[in-house]
Amino acid sequence: QLEVKSITAYRQSSLFVVQDLDGTSTAFPSEYSGDDLAAWERAHQASEEVQLIGNLDKLTFVSGLYYFHEGIDPGTYTLGLFPAPAQFPLTAGGEALTDAYAAFGQATYEAADKLNLTVGLRYSYENRSIDQQIAIPSIGVLTPESASADFHALTPKFSIDYHWTNAVMAYATISEGFKSGGFSLGTVQPAFQPEILWDYEAGIKVHADRFSVDMAAFHYDYSNLQVSQPVNGTVITKNAASSTVNGLEAEATVQLATGLKIFGTFSYLDATFDKFNEPDPAAPALGNQNLAGNQLPFASKFSSNLAVSYSMPIGDDELMFYGEWNWRDRVYFTEFNSDE
Repeated sequence: QLEVKSITAYRQSSLFVVQDLDGTSTAFPSEYSGDDLAAWERAHQASEEVQLIGNLDKLTFVSGLYYFHEGIDPGTYTLGLFPAPAQFPLTAGGEALTDAYAAFGQATYEAADKLNLTVGLRYSYENRSIDQQIAIPSIGVLTPESASADFHALTPKFSIDYHWTNAVMAYATISEGFKSGGFSLGTVQPAFQPEILWDYEAGIKVHADRFSVDMAAFHYDYSNLQVSQPVNGTVITKNAASSTVNGLEAEATVQLATGLKIFGTFSYLDATFDKFNEPDPAAPALGNQNLAGNQLPFASKFSSNLAVSYSMPIGDDELMFYGEWNWRDRVYFTEFNSDE
């Protein structure tokens, strides 16, 4: 049995935002009274994916071609640099284009009773370009930039799963991920590099009538991890040399009685930089800092969730009561692990 599927998408958006960055009544140069920053962005996206899906006895597969286009024009901001009378507004930004192409395939073969082998491969190619300028009109500073960069990767996946019973399945997976490089619109800097991830994961899933449990352990090896950093009123993307993440995750659902369920999740993450030397824009006097061993931004070591729901019929309808508790450990917002 063969099936052909086409997925077509189009999206258009526009954004306008003004902000009082310094939080004071100081009059920075701006067209908008009391605001120091004004930003505009107009974007459109279009994508097309064609899939060939097959189910041939012991072999199932999906293969396809993918295309994605995005245009941002304009993506600009105006920032007040100094208050009156030395009014130096800075205007930055311009146009950014992305064209991405991919060919992919993944097949699962029933090698023996209850044993499945999966192999996948994807080739990705992206072209990114910008045409922008950074200017301070009042003193005539103009920094034009036109740049383009190509990125490509061949990423595999290997997986094995075994169904011990109808309710219990164990699996192991090795796969590679690719996140394209690009440019930070509104700043003049070289293209940041692609982010590469090797994922090693093993787990077990138990799905019975009144309860289910999913558990997994994983190890991630990042190369050129992309890190966002605020610099001079805008956000740029830089690459960390390497990072490692080790983690455990567990999720459980138990139905205690008719209509009464308990859900719970728990995760542990040991996510640190292995190699990364970078100056802190908020503390330039400290110079280059060795960030090896620092915790990755937004990656708390422990997090957990517990929820209870109870539903009861009311005529042809249903009434549900729901309560939830969430907790997560300390989280840092920058790679420098500062307390702010």
